[in-house]
Amino acid sequence: MIKTLLTLTLLMGSLWATSCKDLNSDAKIRAFVSKTYKSHPLLRENISSTLDIKTKDGKDSKNQTVHMVRLADKKRSYFLKGENNPKCSVKKGDRDFLCNECTYTSNTLCRSYKGDDSTTKIQGTNIDTNDFKLLESHDFTNKCFPVKKNKKYVKIVSKKVSGNAAYNKIVSFYDVTKKISVTTNYFADGVLRKVYRFFPKYYKKIKNEWVSTVSRVRTVAGSEKKYSFETLINIKKDGKKNYLLYLSPKDDPKVSKRVNTLFNTNQ
Repeated sequence: MIKTLLTLTLLMGSLWATSCKDLNSDAKIRAFVSKTYKSHPLLRENISSTLDIKTKDGKDSKNQTVHMVRLADKKRSYFLKGENNPKCSVKKGDRDFLCNECTYTSNTLCRSYKGDDSTTKIQGTNIDTNDFKLLESHDFTNKCFPVKKNKKYVKIVSKKVSGNAAYNKIVSFYDVTKKISVTTNYFADGVLRKVYRFFPKYYKKIKNEWVSTVSRVRTVAGSEKKYSFETLINIKKDGKKNYLLYLSPKDDPKVSKRVNTLFNTNQ
């Protein structure tokens, strides 16, 4: 009982954090960072959105438009434009399916396949959801530093103390008033290797929650400007300039009537 009360106290303190004075322990920082996950569309457990995804790998560039739905442990990506149209990928628990002919609400000609060895990676991009899990891992210790030029921002430095993570230091910046991430920088042996950047002016408040509508991820060699792979993500807008972003699939008019059968693969 005492342990539970202590955990709740730490959690509530981190959710209401307004400065490093509130983020003065590993537990509080981990709880705060976990809260910021909800601002990233690709990391939310329940969401329906339409995304423009642009990747650049050296001289090779690809553009895709994807309708993405996540419902707990179920995920569906329907490729509206790009080389994979009209395919969709469906994930149910630990099973992966690729369907050759799809619409917003139907999946046909589906086959089961063995996904990437790392189920945390977003296929075709350099985004790895495990990168964010490291921030709340006990393999890292955390310390908060105020940003003198902007009091609503804080810097959190996470250093590896155990485990086999590829990175040994992570430096993150957050807006503590909105509880959102701004940048996350990953270092290996003192060299910057990856940068996740979320642009504060492109956050959108939906149902009293801030959600990122524009983000960029770069695999780099020492500097954010020296990148070998880049992923740009933009949430699409409709004709009335409303974001095609819903915090529950049941709110998305394109799939709301078929949520219960949306992940059917006939297997």
